[in-house]
Amino acid sequence: MSERVIMMTDDGVEIVGTFVAPVHATHAVLCLHMMPADRASWHAVQTMLAEHGIASLAIDLRGHGESVRMAERRLDYLLFGEIEHQESRLDLLAASAWLRTCGFSTDRLGVIGASIGANLALQFAGEESRIPAVALLSPGENYRGIFTLPAAARLRDPQALLVVASSDDEASCVASRELVEQARIADKTLLLLENAGHGTRMFDAKGDLLTNVVDWFVERLK
Repeated sequence: MSERVIMMTDDGVEIVGTFVAPVHATHAVLCLHMMPADRASWHAVQTMLAEHGIASLAIDLRGHGESVRMAERRLDYLLFGEIEHQESRLDLLAASAWLRTCGFSTDRLGVIGASIGANLALQFAGEESRIPAVALLSPGENYRGIFTLPAAARLRDPQALLVVASSDDEASCVASRELVEQARIADKTLLLLENAGHGTRMFDAKGDLLTNVVDWFVERLK
C-alpha cells in the first residue's frame, strides 16, 4: 500500500513523497527522479521492491511535482539557478531523516537516482558511508554544479555501486566509466546498454533492467 507523505527541509521546503512499506520490511530505498520528471517515475521500481519485502520512498525534489512550497514562495525548477539545484541535497537529508523515524536507519537505506537525481544520490552516499548501496541511472560528471567524480572517490567498502548508462547518451557513458574507475570499492558494477535512452526511460526501453536493478538491491540490502 502506498502513502502520500510530507516532510520539511531545514530551509523550509515542503517535500512530498510516496512511501511504500510492505509488512515487516527491514530495509528501504530512497528514489530520486530525473529532470523533468517527478516521483511517479519510480512507481514500477517501488512496486517490485515491495514484492521483495523492501520499503521505498520516492520524493518530488524541490520545484518539481508537489514539492513547490517554501513558506509563501512557490518553487519552480525551471527558474532555478545552480545553487538552488544544489540545495536539493537538503531534500535528501529530510527524506532520510523521515525514514529514520519509520525505523530505517542509514545503514539499512539504499539510494537510487536518475540523471540529476543520480548525481544527488552519489553525493549523498559519498557523504554518508553507512549507506550500503547506491544505484545510478545516467549520471553525469556535473549536473547543475552537482559533481560525481569527487563523490565517487569518497565511497568506502563495504558500500556497493551500480551505474547504468546507454550508448546513445554519450556524455553519461563517459561519466559513468570515469566515476566507476574513481570508486575505490570492491563491489562496483557498470552496465552499459545499447540505445536505451536516458534515466528512468531506460526501464521502458530495456524490459529486464527493472528486474536487474531490483535484484541488485535485494542482494545487498539484507
